[in-house]
Amino acid sequence: MRRPADKVVELESENVSITFDPFAYLPVPFPKVKTETNVTFWPVDPYLPPVKLSVECAVNATTSEVLAAVGKAMQASPKTLRMIDVFNHKMYRVYEPSEVCNIQPKDVTYVFQVHDSSETNEEVLEFYVVQRLLFRKSIGGFCNNCLTQSTRLLACERCYDAFYCGKDCQRESWPDHKEMCSRSGYHEFVGEPFVISVPKSKATYARLVQLMEARCRYSVNVFQPPVPTDQDTPYALPTPPLSSLAVNVPEEEHHSKEKLDTSLMVS
Repeated sequence: MRRPADKVVELESENVSITFDPFAYLPVPFPKVKTETNVTFWPVDPYLPPVKLSVECAVNATTSEVLAAVGKAMQASPKTLRMIDVFNHKMYRVYEPSEVCNIQPKDVTYVFQVHDSSETNEEVLEFYVVQRLLFRKSIGGFCNNCLTQSTRLLACERCYDAFYCGKDCQRESWPDHKEMCSRSGYHEFVGEPFVISVPKSKATYARLVQLMEARCRYSVNVFQPPVPTDQDTPYALPTPPLSSLAVNVPEEEHHSKEKLDTSLMVS
């Protein structure tokens, strides 16, 4: 509230002299309304379990303010924290540091800790990962060519959306399956998305698989064969997950295939 200025009037000359109160122009900020924000904190070590916590932040807090509160509660540097919003097993939103969060009570908000480049003394790579099924749970247990029912079928390695008794049935069915296989875009997302980080010098295929598998185990049942950890062969590929998934498409249509049941988005 401003205090009215003092006003002095000279009677003879009718001149008006006004003296202003300097304290009348000092800005006084209004107190911010604070609320409890629920988040799940994921430590940088993927083998450690996530921690649910509630932090007190302003209603219109920015991402940096929320991360500062989380960092204070978990004794982590805010610059090593990344915040995402999760919906239906996918990353619905990746929060930028300066934007207003406006987190709602029903929102699923995850905060991931990543490596600090000042501590590793090298560049740190960050991977934003979503999980999906390699093939549909609802797919039928019969050969797509001869319709024979079997519990030991082989899958098309390009789309994992068709099963066959063997390579002969696959070759016979290829003219009909070719079009569907090339435009197959079905993805059934499962588990929870996550963020992992690794120093650039240690970003080998084997290390990434180990980190993702460790993180996956907190939201899905993981079947992943052992991955070589020999430093002399850092890029060695794992053995195929199942022998029933070892069918190739004809050589003229052969493409490289992804063996992992995760999808990577590298920032």
